[in-house]
Amino acid sequence: MLRTNHRGIACVVLSAFFFGLLPIVSKYIYANGGTPLQTMYVRCFAIPALYGILRRQRVGLRVTRRQGAWLFALSMLGSIVTGMTLLYSYTLLPSGTATTLHFLYCALTAVGCAVFLKNRLTPLGVGSVLICTLGVSLLSSPQTGGNAAGVFLAVLSAVAYAGYSILLMHSGLHDMHPLKIMFYLNLFALITLTLLNAATGIIAFTMNARGWVAALLLNTALSTAGGVLYVRGVHDIGAQKATVFSTVEPLTSVVVGMLVYREAMRLTGALGVACILGGTLLLLSEKKTGAAKGEGAGADGSPAPQKTEGCRRLAGQHRISGKIFVNDSDKREKNDGFLQ
Repeated sequence: MLRTNHRGIACVVLSAFFFGLLPIVSKYIYANGGTPLQTMYVRCFAIPALYGILRRQRVGLRVTRRQGAWLFALSMLGSIVTGMTLLYSYTLLPSGTATTLHFLYCALTAVGCAVFLKNRLTPLGVGSVLICTLGVSLLSSPQTGGNAAGVFLAVLSAVAYAGYSILLMHSGLHDMHPLKIMFYLNLFALITLTLLNAATGIIAFTMNARGWVAALLLNTALSTAGGVLYVRGVHDIGAQKATVFSTVEPLTSVVVGMLVYREAMRLTGALGVACILGGTLLLLSEKKTGAAKGEGAGADGSPAPQKTEGCRRLAGQHRISGKIFVNDSDKREKNDGFLQ
């Protein structure tokens, strides 16, 4: 048990480290002739790797029409909208700042559950949201040198991703293999971007050789490996702990951005980052405490069903393909071999 716990923590931390490097790699691609749209398009080339993993584990790829419709809608919101806004924010903000602002999706998901699903938001939850809001204000203030358009895009990516997260909970896809969902999110995103480019020609491939190497090897490999490691880590230690250890991601972006691109961070900006990460951890600690006290238990002491349970259980691939909810108690598809 202890060995499995350590393995799960290692997987999640390594996954967060890989994801934290993605903004740095994206900026390198931009410096070598790439654009956010090109970066998002090439990242969809992870499809063969995902297909190979699924085939090896003998996971069927057949979906119903209803499932296909949900997967398409989720791909548009979680992959296209989230990916475009976040990748464009990297061109206007330091990588660590953009990644931290995107982490607002945790608090925004809680707010969305309270507004649209009538889920009770406790005083501690309200405090968490207020702290995160203060963090956004600090990061967007003139004293931090923050770009207003960049902050808007990064926050919009968090809003889109929170909406995607809530939508995913009600899609009926909880029993589907997480990598199978990742496969279809990438596939629909690739098809959409291909058709968009055929109609408008907006995805002009202007990258030089170094940009292509970074896009194909580093960018795609990091996002795929990070997604697989995260799913494995969630299986070992649960989504609650995994989300906490995922805070390594924005910290990685901040530190590596300062070391590689000499991205300066003033005291106000550092306080803003601390507020967002602190507010996120506060929200998670509240849920952990509530679970430990058995809030919502039935008369027989068993946990009562929670229609918003998925709001706090995240796993899977990062921004471009969207993380994937994996409930600790959810059934998995048959032949879910790589998680066993």
